[in-house]
Amino acid sequence: MDGLLSSFEQKLSSVNISRMISRTVNTSGECWIDECGHLHFVGEYANNPNFRQPIRPTYEDQGHAFRYLGMAQLKFNLLRIIVRWDVSCVADDAIEGVLNYLDECQFGQDIVLNFYYNGWSTETFSNPQLAIQRIQKVMLYREVVMSKDVLIHKVNIAEVSQSTFLIKRAFGSWERSNGKLPGHQDSEHMSIFEKMLIMVPNQSGDGVIRWHVGRESTAKKVFGIKWTRNAILKGVTSDGPEGRYLSQINTSYMQTILSGVPRLEHIRALIERNGHEPVWFPYHRLLTPTVLLDGTPAVISMTDITERLAIPFMNGATFQ
Repeated sequence: MDGLLSSFEQKLSSVNISRMISRTVNTSGECWIDECGHLHFVGEYANNPNFRQPIRPTYEDQGHAFRYLGMAQLKFNLLRIIVRWDVSCVADDAIEGVLNYLDECQFGQDIVLNFYYNGWSTETFSNPQLAIQRIQKVMLYREVVMSKDVLIHKVNIAEVSQSTFLIKRAFGSWERSNGKLPGHQDSEHMSIFEKMLIMVPNQSGDGVIRWHVGRESTAKKVFGIKWTRNAILKGVTSDGPEGRYLSQINTSYMQTILSGVPRLEHIRALIERNGHEPVWFPYHRLLTPTVLLDGTPAVISMTDITERLAIPFMNGATFQ
């Protein structure tokens, strides 16, 4: 009898998921899947017309749902389906509900997996079946303790042609300038100047200090304007929550200045910031040695966030 009931419940769940997808395929919305695999729609697609959203879009409410209730979240619109869950805490039936949902989906929308494993990680897939395979691999790691260290992979500089558009532009600008920092008259250089970080040797100690932090740089976007204002003419180490990350990426700056050779790296870093949950940032970093107009040796750091990383994360998911 229990087996018959279980089979019946699975079929009923599949029917409910199919109906939900057919109703919402051309709209946007949100759904929570509980520890029993039941779907709880939010807003106009709620099962109950008197349904009130039980989980507010706040850090406290959503954190409680992910970590203590074992729930998973689905958000969907015309372009993408976003799946969110905590790898260590999600209930088995909640993940099964996600897999059933994706198995009923048609091609045409990106599937964005946003899962918590020491920090939030985001991966994008072009079809549901690839996303299903990735979720199954990720869940194999729910009992595995993973290091929080920054993962850095040095890439042959010849592979810069396979990097992002921004990184390729920065490398081309460096080559044309013969390693010197171009002036304001160079319009191509100035178009990417505010995306750069520029470091110079610290005359009063080891390492480097920040000579320039671009207003459109990745560092400014990640750490915010207040951090950026305080970063100028400061060392790259910090006592704040981001200090662990910054101290681990420091070494390559002086190596590039001393060697005079450009360096391309793929980096996956867990970044912690006050008031935010930790996030895994995957990015390419191009370091190019240069000389300031007054003759001071320096290094330009250009970074660009991308999922196309040559660093496996939790058994795969390299994006080539």
